[in-house]
Order: sequence, then structure tokens, then C-alpha cells
Amino acid sequence: MIAATDGRIVYAGPAADAPSALDAKQRTNCDGRWIMPGLIDCHTHLVYGGNRAQEFEQRLAGASYEEIARAGGGIVSTVKATRHASAEQLVAAALPRLDALIAEGVTSIEIKSGYGLELDTERRQLQAARRLGNERAVSVRTSFLGAHTVPPEMKGNSTGYIDAICERMLPEIAAEGLADAVDAFCEGIAFSPDETARVFAKARALGLPERNLRVASYALAGIIGGVAGFSGGQLLLAFFANGALLNFYGFVPVALGGLGNNRGAIIGGLALGLFQQAANFLVGGIFSSVAVFTLFIVVLLAAPQGLFGAATARRV
Repeated sequence: MIAATDGRIVYAGPAADAPSALDAKQRTNCDGRWIMPGLIDCHTHLVYGGNRAQEFEQRLAGASYEEIARAGGGIVSTVKATRHASAEQLVAAALPRLDALIAEGVTSIEIKSGYGLELDTERRQLQAARRLGNERAVSVRTSFLGAHTVPPEMKGNSTGYIDAICERMLPEIAAEGLADAVDAFCEGIAFSPDETARVFAKARALGLPERNLRVASYALAGIIGGVAGFSGGQLLLAFFANGALLNFYGFVPVALGGLGNNRGAIIGGLALGLFQQAANFLVGGIFSSVAVFTLFIVVLLAAPQGLFGAATARRV
């Protein structure tokens, strides 16, 4: 039995143990079905114009994301289409995407801008994202991603564009209340750590939280996982190339150790690397990956915050 008041769960457990004071105005018999929390999609680019279907062919032919971007594709190609789209067109294009996520159980979603790269279009993207929250029964949080890449008209002048973001775009977006947070793309084809830091410093000064990832934790987890898998593979006579693949499982050891915790990332990566190789040696094939994610689920059931993460949740 689950009981809720004003949108918050106040009891979860056997009906026989429910507090006697509970008296529901509405009762729903779930007929033995699973009851799960709504899913949160914390990183989306749901509002944009055009599409990049042709780039799939380029990727299949071996072109890297960076090569496509430097040739004028990627983000820049979407910017052109988004700048020509009205707010109504952006909403109409985004609704089917949102409906697909809702059908999969998403009830809260983060939506970024980042395909305008100038104030008017970035504003229009965020306005469209706000409207989506009114059109559907879903919680929407918006992120201003003006620092997605350098716009075509300012190619080679990333410093000047960061100046424009900090001096004009961010203050106006904050004043209009269109963004719940600020994001930035810190990458060789986008902005340097120093430029990203400028955007985040300005965001904090305006009272907007930044959405920077704990990159160090992810890097440590991937590296330690790969090394542990490689070393363990030699000892267990397994395919130790699988250990290097743990660089692509970065999130798993980070979550095991506790998000944003470097010590947890190291220990989580070490444990997962060795476990991956042991499972590969004992059961092999696809079942080794199943074993890894079984470990992941078991640990998080016992410690939802990770082995070394701060406990922020409580049972009701």
C-alpha cells in the first residue's frame, strides 16, 4: 500500500501496518502491478529545429563527431534550422518527442537550449521548453546552454562569444526567469575550462546554479576500472581487453562509489574492473555484463547513495 498527501508519499508498506489515521479520498486498486517512481530524464535537447539524419550515414562510414562538427555539421547545422523556427514550430516539433518519453515513464525532464547561440533564439527555445510543461503533465526544468559552441558568425572568437554570454545573454535570461540552471560544453571543439568557468561564475553571481559534471570522478572511475580489468584479466586468463571497455562504463563505478566522490570512483572502478573479469572468466560472453549490472543493482539497493555518497534519502 502507498499513501500520498499533497503530492508526497506519507506511507509505503503493508496495508495491515498503515497508520489508522489514513483516510483516502481516492483509492486505486493496482491489481498486483508494480508501482514505480516516475523516471527523471536529467539531460535532454528536446527543443530544436530540423534534424541530422544524414549524419548517421557519416558516422556509419567512420566519421567522428568532431570531424562532422568541423565540417559544419553537428550543433551548427541544427543552429541554422532552429534560428528559422518560431516558438510554435519548436513546441509542435518537441511535443511528439516529449510524448514518447512520457510513454516510457518519464515524469520529470530537463531541457536545454543551446541551438540558438544568440539571445533571441536561446530565449525562444527556453520559452518553448516552459510551454511544454504546461502542455503535458510533466515537470520541466530548463537549462541555458548558450555556451554550446561558438556561433558561425563568431568562428575563431570564442572569447568574444563568452563575453556576449556573460555581459548580455545570461543577465537577460536570468531576469526573465527562463532558466533554472546554466550549462556549458567544455570540449576541444567548444570551450576551454577557463571559458566555462567564466560562464559558471557569472551564473552563480546571478543566482543560477551550474550543471557541471564531476568529470574527475568519471575519469578516475574509467581509468581505474580499465587498469583493474586488464590486471585481473592476466591473473584469470580472461579476455583482458574487456577491462579497457570499462572506460565506457564510467557511470556505473561512479554511482557505486557515490556521485562526485573521487575515493568512491577509485574503489568503485577497482571493484567493478575485477568483478567484470572474474565474471568473464567464470561465465563468459554476455552474462559477464549481466553479472556486472546485477552487482550494480544489488549495491544500490543496499546503499542508494553509493558506497561513499552522502545519505540524502530516507524511507517513509
